[in-house]
Formats: sequence, C-alpha cells, structure tokens
Amino acid sequence: MPDPRVFIPIDLKKLMQLPDLNVNDQHPDMPLVSAYLKRFGYLDPDTADAQALDTSISDGLRKLQRQFALPVTGTLDVATRQVMATDRCGMPDPGGPLDFATLCAWNRRNLTYAFGPLSAQVGNNVAMDAIRRAFGTWSNCGVGLTFTEVATSASPDIMIEWRQANDLDHSMVGGVLAHSDFPPGCSVIVNNLPLPLHFDDQEHIWVDGAVANGFDIETVTLHEIGHLLGLAHTTVAGSVMFPTVSPNFTLRALQQDDLDGIRTLYTRTGWNGDWFPLPGQAVFDRDKQQIAAVSRAPGNLDLFVIGFDNHVWTTFWNADTGGWNGDWFPLPGQAVFDRDKQQIAAVSRAPGNLDLFVIGFDNHVWTTFWVA
Repeated sequence: MPDPRVFIPIDLKKLMQLPDLNVNDQHPDMPLVSAYLKRFGYLDPDTADAQALDTSISDGLRKLQRQFALPVTGTLDVATRQVMATDRCGMPDPGGPLDFATLCAWNRRNLTYAFGPLSAQVGNNVAMDAIRRAFGTWSNCGVGLTFTEVATSASPDIMIEWRQANDLDHSMVGGVLAHSDFPPGCSVIVNNLPLPLHFDDQEHIWVDGAVANGFDIETVTLHEIGHLLGLAHTTVAGSVMFPTVSPNFTLRALQQDDLDGIRTLYTRTGWNGDWFPLPGQAVFDRDKQQIAAVSRAPGNLDLFVIGFDNHVWTTFWNADTGGWNGDWFPLPGQAVFDRDKQQIAAVSRAPGNLDLFVIGFDNHVWTTFWVA
C-alpha cells in the first residue's frame, strides 16, 4: 500500500550546508537528514524526527554509506552529504549490500505503455524515440519481454509523463530526476494500473545524449523501466540500476549486474506463468512438429528445428553472453534428411559436445557433431 509519509520533499541546499556531525551531535536541521533517510528506504518512516544524530539516524547513515561504497562511519561527513545531494531516482534503495536486488515480477511478459504529456524542453519525437529505444533494450535482455505502444485510452500497463517537481503521486522536489513504480503486488506509488513513469520537467534539463548540465532521457528511462519490471537499486556502481546519475552522461546498455538481476527475477523456480516467442525469424515448419533441445553445458541450451528448406536450423541460449543469441541459422552441409519423416534427435555426450541424428532421404540415419 502506498505510504505518502515517506515521500517528503527535501531541501538539498540546506542539507549540503550542514556541518560534519557525529553521533549525539545536535543541529536544528537534523530533520532534513532523517527525511532523506526515510524517503529512500534507510529509516523507518515512523521514526520520530530528532534534533540530534541519534543511533537510529546513525544506523541509517551506515546503510546509505554501504550502498554507495563510502567509509561506513554512521556519521554525517562531506562525502555522505555529497551523495545525498546527487541527482537520483526517486525510488527507495534496498538499504543493504545487495546486488541486483529484486522485488517481484509481472505474471506476464507482454506489457503495454502509452505517452501522456511530454517534456517542453525537447521535441516530442526526440523524447518518444529515446523511450522506445530504452524499452527495446529491455526487450532484448533474453527473458522474453515485449513492450507495445498503445493509446492512452487502451488501458496501458505503464503511463509515461513529464510532470512538475511537486508530483502529486510522488514528490520529485529536491534532486529527484524521475520515479516509476514496482510491478503489481509490490507497488509503492499507486494501487492500480497504469504504473507511472514520471520525469521532473521543472528542476532538471532533459536532452538526447551527453550534454553539459543535461540528463539523457534514454539513460534515465532505462533505469526506471528496470523498476517497472521489478528490480530495485543495486550497489554496483556503473550499472543501469545504480540509484544516482550525473549530467552530461549516457548509459544506454544493460550491464552484467542488470542482466543478472532481470534473469534471476524472470527465471525463478517453477513455470514462469506465460509463454513467449524466441527472438529471430520463424524458419521451421510447424506442420512437421519437429524440435529438439539439449544442454551441452551448465547455462547452455541448443534448439534444433527442421526448416522449410529441409536443413536443420539452430539457435542457442548462453547465460554468460546474454541469453538467446537473437536469430536462427542453418547448420552447414547439404540437406540430407527428409523432414516428412519427422525425425530429429539431439544429445550431449560430454560437456561442450553435441550430436545430432536425422533420417535421410535414403532412409539411413545421418549424424553430425559439434565439439567446443
């Protein structure tokens, strides 16, 4: 259930003017520190504001310092204040040393999105194309996600808008670039679809690319989509799901930590609850009902089908290199078998080895093999 108590606007200018403070030190602006810690998940929102850096605030600062790989002192120092004043995502941090922290996943993999009011700072096509590219990046992460752009009247799963900093559903005042939400069942902003993807169009400059003092739309969108898919913030600097981002900077490709996170989230134990098409062209004949699958090593899958041209076509999955390779391709050699016989078998007799068997036009069994 969304809880507006944790979404308190924060005066970053005042926060940066605070002096270094140790445990039990007092300062009249200490509530700014506790407001930040509550806002981003490091302090229980029911904690009473205090004028002193007490043990609860110190514990919250320790969690924050671990998140951003700072010396874990539990005190308020220059480095900690600088992190707190850095432009960032409005979603909470996990508050612990977790890589690709995950919350929950959708129960389907085909999602829709629509555009509401866009930024007054760039052309509509510029903003929309940047966001489409970000969705395309996540659709190629190897877990079968697809995203379809629809009209606002078509009950989209995700609604994308630029808003004022004092966003009614989640304030972005004070260094927050954008916010989204987590999938249904884990949402913290809204109770129903569509989930929001909102950008602050008042306190930040939006651009397409690396521009001084500007924030790249595609970079920020890529991060916020990660939340919409169920990922929380990571502690791995340089990853898309790291909480902060600098101006004049682009990060438009998923990093290994991001890929590990989304694959962990969408390949958990049990059936995933939905079917999805593999990438690449449809090259085989469904009437022949031929498909063989084999694992030649941990983290590897190879699929084989009979193509319209009577060749064997293949595609593969490799967990270390990004999931499905993205296309089907024919095996080398002549087409020696008869697809009408509906026979193909695959086996791995040792790690890195594959053997295929088919029935040839001459009614013999033919074979070929792969050795890594």
